[in-house]
Amino acid sequence: MAAKNKSKSARDEFAPSVKRKLADRAGLECSCPTCNNKTKGPEANGQGVAGLGIAAHIVSASPDSGPRADPNMATLDRRSFDNGIWLCSNHATIIDSDRMRYSPELLRRWKSDHEEKIALQVSGVWVGNGILKEARFSNIGPFLGEQHISFAPRTLLLGNNGTGKSVLCDFLSLLGRYRFAEDRLPLLHNDRPWLEMVTYSNTQRKWRFDFSDSVSIKLEDAPFPYVFSGFHLIYCRDPFREPKYDNFEQVPEEKMNSDLLEALGEYIGFSPEETRAVICTFASRRPRFLDEIRINDTGRLEGKTNCTKGHWCEYQSLSCAEQQLLLLDLVLRAARFSGETTPTILLIDQGVLHTLDDSWKKQVVEELGTDSGPYQTILSMYNWPNGHDFSNWRVWRIERSKFSGEFSVIRAFGTMTRGIAE
Repeated sequence: MAAKNKSKSARDEFAPSVKRKLADRAGLECSCPTCNNKTKGPEANGQGVAGLGIAAHIVSASPDSGPRADPNMATLDRRSFDNGIWLCSNHATIIDSDRMRYSPELLRRWKSDHEEKIALQVSGVWVGNGILKEARFSNIGPFLGEQHISFAPRTLLLGNNGTGKSVLCDFLSLLGRYRFAEDRLPLLHNDRPWLEMVTYSNTQRKWRFDFSDSVSIKLEDAPFPYVFSGFHLIYCRDPFREPKYDNFEQVPEEKMNSDLLEALGEYIGFSPEETRAVICTFASRRPRFLDEIRINDTGRLEGKTNCTKGHWCEYQSLSCAEQQLLLLDLVLRAARFSGETTPTILLIDQGVLHTLDDSWKKQVVEELGTDSGPYQTILSMYNWPNGHDFSNWRVWRIERSKFSGEFSVIRAFGTMTRGIAE
């Protein structure tokens, strides 16, 4: 009888076990996507623990009061884990100040996205500013059946020539280059080719592309006019080609220098001025592969390597391999600066490394695998450098079935001591 006469103003509070579960699944961080503050830690003085976290109600704790009250919700549902979200004390107050802005649907999305981020971190996936989480696709290039790839901070795609690695990279680049899709991607007319990509950057988003006579786009299953993923994608698909001139004698040196910077900037998606600024940072922080890189007083791009015996050498006079290493240094530095403020994906296709011998390829893969830069790396290669550890990479290999002749993407496990795509 007492339960039937329960006051409408009474609050249905969470049990201690529910509060602990909300805190643990949130990783003791605020679930607000713009906050993520830690909510528990050591006291400033002494050996105690200070806590700022609150198990907040999504639908208000009281059936008839609060910003998101629902008199039709059962008591058990109001007290359940599903109706809770872990927040810092500041955001627990803020969400109660504007019932229109902070709807139950929005708060449930916050909770789901935050738990997704914590789950990625617990499984060893670095989230940073953002990450391409997974891709599903079908009837693209040589891939006929539905395929699935999950991505890590460092993901490697292995396969022989003609297995579709470059085609796959082209389609992944849709995340940052819609014009590239319209201008260069093959529009396939058989069996409704499609691609879905799921990204995570504070919130999870699903992009879907359908290819027929044009490219149609959906964001979260709703039509969308263009791709604005919030990611900066640096796609190194082909070896860099410096500007060519019919008659060098008629081209002023200043123009050749500026044209080179413009071409380099276009390659990495930067303006010439931004490219120059990135190159200037090598004066205080050494490059990865060359000894030194600079733009000299006359505007020429120069580098030092072991082969130049400590002497500065203009870009045009470096060997093909040295030019490629300089470009990789520039790309890594650009990705690092981009990743400091913007979710960034560095996508490198195998052709970029074709001028390097096995020793240099091994060093490049090692540097990319151990780099702690705030960006995600996706690399495609013909095979894995012999004797090299791949523990820092999530490895996928593309193989052709001996029975059906179809290509498929297969997750590679175990210790890799020799190339698996030879």
